[in-house]
Parts: sequence; C-alpha cells; structure tokens
Amino acid sequence: MQKHFRPVALATLAVVGALLLSGCSGGRGADAETTQTRLLTYPGIAASRVVVGDSMSGFTVSRYVSLSVTLKPGFVVGDADALADWLFRTAWSVNDKKLDGALVSVQAANGDPVAWDYWPAALEQFGLPQSDDPAASRSDYEVTGIVDATAEELESVIGPWPADIPEPTDDLIVTG
Repeated sequence: MQKHFRPVALATLAVVGALLLSGCSGGRGADAETTQTRLLTYPGIAASRVVVGDSMSGFTVSRYVSLSVTLKPGFVVGDADALADWLFRTAWSVNDKKLDGALVSVQAANGDPVAWDYWPAALEQFGLPQSDDPAASRSDYEVTGIVDATAEELESVIGPWPADIPEPTDDLIVTG
C-alpha cells in the first residue's frame, strides 16, 4: 500500500500545484511594488509610485491602480503618444488584484504636471477619445495632472487584465 500511496500522493500534489498556478496571472504582469521599482530603472524617471487602492460608492467597491512618475531634472516627454500607451499598458499589467481601471500621472522634476496639453491627442491615439458628454470629460487632467481609464476601456485597447509588461522605447522620455 505504501508503494501505491506515493504515486497517488505525488499525482495529487502535481494536480493541486497545477490548479494553484493556473489561478495566477500566468506570468503576465507584475505586482505594484515590482512595477514601481522597475519604473525607476528607466532613463529620465526620478521617482515612481504605483499603488492599488479601493474606493467605495454605496455598496460598490472599485479597485484602481494609480501610477505616477516624476521626471529627472533636464528630462521632458519625447513622444507623448507612445508615453501614454506605455504608461497605461504598464498600469494595466499590475497584477495585485483585479482592477476596475487605472489612474496615470507624470510630473516634472519640480512636481508640476507635465505638458498636459498633449494628453487629448495622445489618449485619442491610444484609443481613449474624449467623451462628448462634458460631465464625463477627461479635462480634469489639466488641473490635477491625472488621466484615468476604466477597465472596459483598457480591455478594449490592450486586452484582458493583467497585460504583459511593456518595454519602453528610447523616445518616451528624453533630455530637453
């Protein structure tokens, strides 16, 4: 019986392990802490903050990732369209918990929001057009420096959560 028990025990362990692994993100994405640390390795980024947080409205809980980067002194946004794409793909790759959306911001070295006048065109290029409804407009980024996207929008542009970790290009953030 002991000889029969070992193969059954090993088979059970293998099945349980496979089931546990299949519940993971399948190697896609990275947690918030890893993402925050990885952002600091890219040229031109002085500081990063990646936080997954919950908010409640009535009985509904929403979970967003907030991704913020601060540029090093002397660096500017090179390709706004590519930067918007890269930042939202990076945010959508954060795999701590299933997300309902993402908030993204970029600050200059002095902490001011970076050239938010380019965001409408960059978001349009990315696939997140301005709403015709002023109440649903993304115009707050001009004041707050924060751009947001819902899970539905991100899934339609990027695909299912969590996304693969995107690689940056050399023209996202440049010396200026």
